[in-house]
Amino acid sequence: MLNTIKREENSENRNVVAQVHKFGGSSLANASRFHAVLELILQQDSNQPIWVVVSAPGDCTDDLLAIIEQPNDADRLIAILALQQKLTRLIIGCLPAKIAANCNLKIKAWLQDIPLLLRLGKPNDVLAIGENISALVLSELLLSKGVAAVKLDARDFLYFNNYQFEFVYSQQKLIAHIQPDTIHIVTGYIAKDMANNTITLGRNGSDYSATLVGSLIKANSISIWTDVPAIYSADPRYFTHAQPYVAVNWQQACLLAQLGNPVLHPRTLYPLQQGKASLLVKSSFNSQKRGSAVVLNAKSQDFLTTIPQAQLVSVPINDPLCIDTVAQQIQVPLSLFDQTKEQQRWLVPLAAITLLLEYLAKKMLKATLDPQLYFAIAWLKAEHTSGQCDADRILEPNRVQHRTENDEKIIWLLAEPLANEELNKLHDTILNKAILHTTLL
Repeated sequence: MLNTIKREENSENRNVVAQVHKFGGSSLANASRFHAVLELILQQDSNQPIWVVVSAPGDCTDDLLAIIEQPNDADRLIAILALQQKLTRLIIGCLPAKIAANCNLKIKAWLQDIPLLLRLGKPNDVLAIGENISALVLSELLLSKGVAAVKLDARDFLYFNNYQFEFVYSQQKLIAHIQPDTIHIVTGYIAKDMANNTITLGRNGSDYSATLVGSLIKANSISIWTDVPAIYSADPRYFTHAQPYVAVNWQQACLLAQLGNPVLHPRTLYPLQQGKASLLVKSSFNSQKRGSAVVLNAKSQDFLTTIPQAQLVSVPINDPLCIDTVAQQIQVPLSLFDQTKEQQRWLVPLAAITLLLEYLAKKMLKATLDPQLYFAIAWLKAEHTSGQCDADRILEPNRVQHRTENDEKIIWLLAEPLANEELNKLHDTILNKAILHTTLL
C-alpha cells in the first residue's frame, strides 16, 4: 500500500488505485449497523487498497459533550457510567465474547481518563474517544472475520498549522503507518495542530477527514455513506417532494456547503480540488440505490436550503480577507450575501458567529455585526430555471428583510421562520412541480 502514495514513482504500480469509504454515526449506531457496514466493506473490490473513515457511533459525540458540560464530578461520573453501559451493550452485540471483553476494558480505561483530561484542559481529547471507539470496534470486527485490518488514530498523521492543513508533513507521517494488504480504519473528525494538541474538524467533520485521507493516498474514489440515499433538491425530512439527483455540480455542492447544508461538511471538497478522485454520496441503509456523484461538469440543478438562525457580518473590502480562506481556516460555513465598493456582507449561521468574530479580532480585522437574527432561504438555480417571480410572490415582499441575487443563487432573509407548508410550496414552485403534482392527484 506504500505504492498507493508513491504510485507515480513506480511505473509498475501506476494502475494501483485506492478507495476511501466514510461511515457516519447513524451508519454505526448499533450492532446491526456495524455488521451492515462490515458487509459493505467486504463487497468492495479487494484488488484496490481500502481505507475506511469512521465517525463516533450513534449519539456518542453528544454523550461526550454532555459529560464535558456536567457541572460537577459527581454528575460527570454518573454520565460516564451511563455511556460505558451503553457502549458495553454495543460491543457485546458486535464482537465475539473474548474480543468484546478486551475492547470493553480499553474503552473503560479511555472513559476513566475523562476527568483527568478535563482538568488538564483537553476537552478535544475527550471528544476524540468517540471516533476511536468506532475504529477499534470495526477493526476488531474485521479481524474476527479473518480480514486483515488495522485501526489508525488520525492524530498520528493529520496535522494542521493555524487551521491550514499541512499536506506534505501529514503525508510523511502517514507513510510510517501504512500496512500492506490491510484495510485501514481511520478515525474521522479529529487531527492535531503542530504543537501536538488534539483539534476537531467540526460537525460532520469526518467527511472532511475522508477527503483529506483521499488526497494523501491519491485515492481514485471517495464514498460518503450516510442515512440518505442521495443529495436532494431539499431536505427530504421536511420537503415532501424533494428530488434526489444522480449527479450534482461541483460548484453547487461547494455553495451548499458554504450555506451550511448538512449533506457535506464546509471543507469536504477542498482537498479534492487538485486531484481526480470521484466523490459519491450513498446510503448505508440502502446500498442498492445509485446515490449522487459530485461531478465537475454536471448540469446545474435547483436546490432549496435554509439557515434557521443566521446573521450578517460586514467586512471592509480594503481588509486583506478572503471569505473562502476564512471558512477553510475556522471550519464553519460562510457565504457571501452581497457587496458594495466599500464592504462585503457575509451570511453566517448563529452557531458560528462567536468563532468568526474571535478569529477576525485576532487578525485585527474590523467587522460589524448586524444584531438581527434572520431565517435565511437560499435557492441555488439550475440553468435556464424559471419560477422566480412566483417564488417572490410566495415569500411576500413585506416579510423579506433583505434579498440578494446573482446568476447562481437567490437568498432571502426573513424576520420570522417560514412554515413548513409554505416552504414546501416554495420548493415545488421552484422545481416547477406544483402543476405536475396537481395533475397526478
